[in-house]
Amino acid sequence: MLFLVANSTRYVSTFQTVTWLVGHTGDIEATVVACKAADQAVKMIIDAIEQVGGIYLVTADHGNAEDMVKRNKKGEPLLDKNGNIQILTSHTLQPVPVAIGGPGLAPGVRFRSDVPEGGLANVAATMMNLHGLVAPDDYETTLIEVV
Repeated sequence: MLFLVANSTRYVSTFQTVTWLVGHTGDIEATVVACKAADQAVKMIIDAIEQVGGIYLVTADHGNAEDMVKRNKKGEPLLDKNGNIQILTSHTLQPVPVAIGGPGLAPGVRFRSDVPEGGLANVAATMMNLHGLVAPDDYETTLIEVV
């Protein structure tokens, strides 16, 4: 895990956890442990951001630990020839949530309703807007608005 909180800029750098790796192993118990560790790390980061009056945006590029079971089109677990559930070790197609908050967040900031399929391409403009900057015209649209 890697993270940095800087008082002068209120910026938290990217951090990584072992969840991205352990989910690919297919070891569900180890993945649960890694997810709990990631939860604790995120809490530490958010606590530090709150101490400096900053803003946070938490997201990921994909999932692979939230559903480690291969499924049919009905969503039912697939079984191997011995009747055991087949383990999924690849990335999932689940939507990845975005959380934004912190004491430095401007009043009235909310997620835009006209960007229901937002993704990673929208994060750069969103981060710029969160820090009071205007994103360049060639960026994808921001995920937030101020009401």
